[in-house]
Amino acid sequence: MKRKCLSPRSSVAAICICFILIMIFALSGNSRQGEQLLGSPTHRVSGSRHVSQLTLNSRQGEQLLGSPTHRVSGSRHVSQLTLNSSQHPFTLFQSRWSCKNERAIKTRNLDCKSRLPDVIGIGAKKCGTGALEFFLRGHPALHIAAVVEAHQWDWHPTRSIEKYRQLMPRTSQYQLTMEKTPAYFVADDIPAAIARDVSRDIKLLLILRDPVKRAISDYTHILDVFPKMARKQRYGTRRRGRVPKYPQANISYVIEDTFETSVLNEDGTVNADNAIIFTGLYSRHLRNWFKIFPRKQILILDGDLFSKNPLPQLQATESFLGLPKYFDADKIYFDKAKGFFCLAMPYKLCMERTKGRKHPKVKRDTLRKLYTFYEPYDKELEILTGRNFSWMNLNNDEVTG
Repeated sequence: MKRKCLSPRSSVAAICICFILIMIFALSGNSRQGEQLLGSPTHRVSGSRHVSQLTLNSRQGEQLLGSPTHRVSGSRHVSQLTLNSSQHPFTLFQSRWSCKNERAIKTRNLDCKSRLPDVIGIGAKKCGTGALEFFLRGHPALHIAAVVEAHQWDWHPTRSIEKYRQLMPRTSQYQLTMEKTPAYFVADDIPAAIARDVSRDIKLLLILRDPVKRAISDYTHILDVFPKMARKQRYGTRRRGRVPKYPQANISYVIEDTFETSVLNEDGTVNADNAIIFTGLYSRHLRNWFKIFPRKQILILDGDLFSKNPLPQLQATESFLGLPKYFDADKIYFDKAKGFFCLAMPYKLCMERTKGRKHPKVKRDTLRKLYTFYEPYDKELEILTGRNFSWMNLNNDEVTG
């Protein structure tokens, strides 16, 4: 019986089929391996924004940037990275998912543009807003406006929202945008303006500290920034272009030869019309924000605790904003020479010299008057927030002694 042999044409076809099957098998193996490393996309609903979750493996570096997993949560995809403390996530994030990499913009279809902020730091002035911003700039998934303070609704109320948007950094759909203007906190009309012009769903960061220490710091700041300012000259909201429609238009800084004469009237009572004192009426200002925004959208940090150890407050901020966990003990360190905390990664960096100014020595009697003046506002703040802030646990003798 003769065996049938394949024709030359059939042999070539069989070889081609075998080659194709081998290639498919090899590719499927790589795909499965890739899925094990990167993770395949999954979707979960969580509000109205798309939050992309990426897992970074410190042993594999940039090769293991995870595939996006989405939870529906708005019109943006905010990158959620699980960052290992041994990594340099700045390099990983910026090279793969940020708008600083032109190649990534094309290959990853990044929607890079200036956006209205997702979060605004609203104050309070001289409570640690600068320090909070400094550390938050270290987070790879949060981009903060380069302009120091936008002052959109107090100094520039006639500026268009489009021009305000252009002040914001270019971000992709995997990043959050933030701006910080501490003066917003004390103006009654600004909460409604932000809700109208930006979003009612915006998240707000507020950091507060001992109001008496805040007042002393504010006084010192004004003298340091404006050393040639003539005493008894009113500086502040009006000279900075505030408009009459804001109730605080007549609240200005009054700087006398000493701190005492600046904050006390001639009869010895506290001058609440001086912006140095007025800013510390936290409960009065916070009521205006609670009228417009639900409390769950305002994170209130304790500035005195932040200065002692910023890490817990930074981690609380990450959680509040839905950011990936980044801040840990490896990211910050205490500089003994400077006397305050600094960033440790991606390289050591401390705040500028204006932090840690030498404050004037204030008379004990003046301090007692100020603490007595602020006490009812602090009690109301405790009722409003349901929180007992660190400075409330000290009595006047402990502070002024």
